[in-house]
Amino acid sequence: MMKYDVTAVGEVLFDEFPEHKCPGGAAANVAVIGAETGLTTALISAVGNDQNGRELLDMLHAFSVDTSAIAVTDLPTGRVKVTLNGTHPSYEICLDSAWDFIPFSEAARQTVQNSRTVVFGSLAQRSETSRQTIIQLLKSAPDARKIFDINIRQHFYSRELIENSLLLADTLKISEEELPAVAACLELPIEPDAFAAAVMKNFTPDEILFTCGAKGAVIYSRNEPKFTVPAHSIGKVVDTVGAGDAFLAGYIRGRIAGKKRYDSAELASRTAGVVCTVAGAWKKLPAAEL
Repeated sequence: MMKYDVTAVGEVLFDEFPEHKCPGGAAANVAVIGAETGLTTALISAVGNDQNGRELLDMLHAFSVDTSAIAVTDLPTGRVKVTLNGTHPSYEICLDSAWDFIPFSEAARQTVQNSRTVVFGSLAQRSETSRQTIIQLLKSAPDARKIFDINIRQHFYSRELIENSLLLADTLKISEEELPAVAACLELPIEPDAFAAAVMKNFTPDEILFTCGAKGAVIYSRNEPKFTVPAHSIGKVVDTVGAGDAFLAGYIRGRIAGKKRYDSAELASRTAGVVCTVAGAWKKLPAAEL
């Protein structure tokens, strides 16, 4: 059985912009960008038995992402309508997509059991089927580091969902934009330092990656002082789609390589900067910048 540096569990879909479409989904982005940075990655998800699904599987293969645990179903492949305000995206996520019904399978169980890191989010848990699959998979991988990459999108989250996820996670990744909604939902302080302290006191994460866009990121640890890394400006920003996923992929790459948290966070910031210079998240990245 193949060993994986990262397995991402969750959504794979097409982001539909006004004039074009791009492959995406937070989980798929982490798997693709991770593979581009040299990690061995797998994706557990579901696509439809349709043209979009076939295109996504072909693209994932082209990026060397293992797709053996992606189910092909009779439901439509996921779609998200994306509107850009300058370079900032907003999303309208189509309901009852294939990734809402990710089945628990033996292939998926073996994949997470052979993974050093498992990444999961909140959006993919909006349906009961995928939520239960994600919970089963996380419990099937006791030795993997579990990273909860929270995705506050529309109304697809609840206090119960977030709390349960925080009790299964070793690391939380959250953005500055997501913090107010999550803090209010959990009735925790909105100030970042106090929020991080409360999460690490009341839940299982011992590490929090707090991304702040152009202002960089703050890394919290239960056993080390917090620190800030600046955002890296690599070139002209085309759009920020997938920047947070790139940050996470870069951070995982650093930690797996044995780098300290600060060096890993700098690598994460640089990886996010590179992704911002291309349209969408699934692009061949300039190796010299990584």
